[in-house]
Amino acid sequence: MLTPKLPSFFRKAGYKNFEYTPIYYKPTKDEKEMRKRRMKMEVSKARAGVYNVGNKSRQQSNIRLILIIVALVAIAYYIIYL
Repeated sequence: MLTPKLPSFFRKAGYKNFEYTPIYYKPTKDEKEMRKRRMKMEVSKARAGVYNVGNKSRQQSNIRLILIIVALVAIAYYIIYL
C-alpha cells in the first residue's frame, strides 16, 4: 500500500536548464577573456603575498595591546585591593 503524498512547505524549486547556442562565435574574444582571467588570478596571487607581510605586524600589534591591557588590569587590582 502506498502512502499518500502530503504537501510540503519547504519544497525546493527545480532548476530550469536552457540549452542556448550562440549565433556568432568569436574565438578571439574567448581567448581574450581567458587571458584576462589568468592575469587577474596572477595579480591576486601577487597581492596575497604582499598582504601576508602586514599580518605579522598586525599580530605583533595585537600582542602588544593584550600585554598593555593585562598590565592595566594588574595595576587596577593592586590599587583597589591593596
